[in-house]
Amino acid sequence: MAIYFIDSSTLVKRYISEIGSAWVLGLFDPTLNNEVYIGAITGVEIIRLLS
Repeated sequence: MAIYFIDSSTLVKRYISEIGSAWVLGLFDPTLNNEVYIGAITGVEIIRLLS
């Protein structure tokens, strides 16, 4: 188990395939029991990045 704090530029790699996407997807693998934290403003930043 590991603890990660990720920002919007990292989280967007979960939804858009680019360099680093495989690593980010691995963070969310339930068998690893990782704890992933994001900032409160990340949702707004993701919407801005995707639009």
